[in-house]
Amino acid sequence: MGYTLRPGSTQVRHRWDAAYRPYDKLVKGATKPKQDLPKPKYIDPILASAYGKDGGLQDVFRSLSYRLQDPNSTVRDPAHRQVVFKTLIVVHTLMRSDASVTVLSYLAGDPSALRLKRVAMGGLLEYTYSRTLTRYATYLEYRITTFKELGYDLVQASKRDRFARLRKMSVSKGLLREIAMLQRLMNALLECSFFADNKQDDLTMSALRMTLKDLLAHYMGINEGIINMLEHYFDMGRREAERSLELYKQFCWQTEKVVAFLDSSRRLSHSLRSAVPSLNHAPLSLAGALEEYLRDPNFEKNRTSYLQNRGKNGSSSAPKDGAAKSTTSAPSERPSDKHATDSRATESDAKNTSNASKEAPKTQNTNQQALQDFFEALEQPSTSGAANHSSAGKHFDV
Repeated sequence: MGYTLRPGSTQVRHRWDAAYRPYDKLVKGATKPKQDLPKPKYIDPILASAYGKDGGLQDVFRSLSYRLQDPNSTVRDPAHRQVVFKTLIVVHTLMRSDASVTVLSYLAGDPSALRLKRVAMGGLLEYTYSRTLTRYATYLEYRITTFKELGYDLVQASKRDRFARLRKMSVSKGLLREIAMLQRLMNALLECSFFADNKQDDLTMSALRMTLKDLLAHYMGINEGIINMLEHYFDMGRREAERSLELYKQFCWQTEKVVAFLDSSRRLSHSLRSAVPSLNHAPLSLAGALEEYLRDPNFEKNRTSYLQNRGKNGSSSAPKDGAAKSTTSAPSERPSDKHATDSRATESDAKNTSNASKEAPKTQNTNQQALQDFFEALEQPSTSGAANHSSAGKHFDV
């Protein structure tokens, strides 16, 4: 006589455990509380689970989630820190694998599958995580949410089309939005403080190596997007231009942070077993000229004139009647002239303000020249944005 298995019954639980146990053992083996990296006999079947259709990936993430939430661990339990660190490394390895789209799609579709936010928020009530693990988990969580919002992963895109999407996307199709999202992810990535612990063990170096490759891929993509944005800056209305200026300033700030990150990594190049590249990027000296153009009272008139001139000659160079006009109009009211006619002004004050009035046009001319040089470089086939500005990972496999 047949019978039906009821949900929650012993028979169902045993049958589920029998199918689930192989992946549970693999995950436990890969995340043992030891300093060495997960062995291939554990990590290879875990990576292969992403290609199967038997629900193996779901079982893998269920086991990984349990390893992050061990209720028996304590604040000062170094063994649990190693378990959590190795669990995050396994997750990161899955994200960087050839099946990354499958992995990220699964995690984006089921936010409860891994619960990285618990690590990112500092852990459960029973224990807390170190700052290194918290920031590492935060970055991985942002990687999932960015994939969900954009619909693609920039690390994998870098391997396929070398950032053609960001290089060719128009502002009307969402270029500024995508740059902003990737910059948010970059902020989380730059917070990964593997240098703070001053350790060079295999686990730390493995996490740093993968993070460094992700950083280069994301920076190269953002760099292409910024160059594309600057090429269309003078096409934009005031609101879009203001947003673009904010993104450009953020890019300049992040570039300084990326350079510092690479410098710190370069000191560990022997342990990383890879040469850390130098950074080529879009110019960082354009903020002054871009802002002068944006704040010009004749902004709309200058923009209309630029669009008309561009339609005639097909050039994308900076508008000479726009930003240039603002740079020549400022010195018309000379502070030194005012002080010269004011009997209360001292000779010293007059001299200081005269010097200031001479330096202002010099700074503005420098801003305008930097902008003009940038557009002239873009018009040269041998120094296009893709070739000249995105070689950060040229000698480094990202």
